[in-house]
Amino acid sequence: MKIEAVGIVFNPISGSGKGGVIARDLSLALRERGFLVSVSEVLPLFESGGVSEFLGGVDLLLLVGGDGSLMYFLDDLVSSQTPVYLVPAGNESLFAREFSMSRAVAEVVSAIEHGEVSKHFVGEANGRKFFTMVSAGLDSQVVQLISASRSGTINHFSYIAPTVKSLFGHKPFRFSLTVDGKEVLSGVEGFLVISNNKQYACRLKLAPEALSSKRELVVRFFPYARIYSFILWLLKVRFANKLMIQQAPVFFGNSVTFQATGTENYPVQADGEYLGESPVRVSILDSTINVLHHN
Repeated sequence: MKIEAVGIVFNPISGSGKGGVIARDLSLALRERGFLVSVSEVLPLFESGGVSEFLGGVDLLLLVGGDGSLMYFLDDLVSSQTPVYLVPAGNESLFAREFSMSRAVAEVVSAIEHGEVSKHFVGEANGRKFFTMVSAGLDSQVVQLISASRSGTINHFSYIAPTVKSLFGHKPFRFSLTVDGKEVLSGVEGFLVISNNKQYACRLKLAPEALSSKRELVVRFFPYARIYSFILWLLKVRFANKLMIQQAPVFFGNSVTFQATGTENYPVQADGEYLGESPVRVSILDSTINVLHHN
């Protein structure tokens, strides 16, 4: 497709607050190459109700931010079908990693001039669209704590204190799981991740079978009773034996429901954002977004 007008939207508090600088550099470089460029911050664009109009006036959205920033735009990207390229400025930016997207100006320009666009399915969890994964476990407890205290930019160091706090007194999630209307687990304890692609934090790939180009969710369960055994298992998966991932129970389906069977509900996160507490219904939609990526 021919791209002439590019919209750049940046989140000024993504990562360590580098979004504005990255957006400025991209804008200058693209204008020098003759592209029509429109630039906006995320929140003012949403508060003005101008997202639909903004996307309707461009051939491509360059979103400078992380996975949380992308979640803001999923509804409008589905309805407009405007291609998106995520310029990674977040702490993880799993979407950008999945499609080998870069913040380097030369790489972004190359994708615009020579890349290709493909369609990818999106998921929905309790009415909110997501792209990569939904999970309940130690990670969702950490995300809940960060969400409750966040007041500005965060970086990887921002996760240290919430992680330490979550480790002390941590209890695994006790839940029941239904996939496509059939109960597959009941009263089990452990970590649950529901994936639309293979990415996860810290470069772990807990669902290597998952493909966003395929309308199917991959559900993986990691049973454990004590947190140290779970962390040791994760370290082995990350650094020693990736084949260990195949030992964890896995399910495939279009609709997933899970709920706590203990005395308390449990925090849940989606794409690094706090979603709320269980119970949660997750589904893969018929809806797609267009993604620009390198050939």
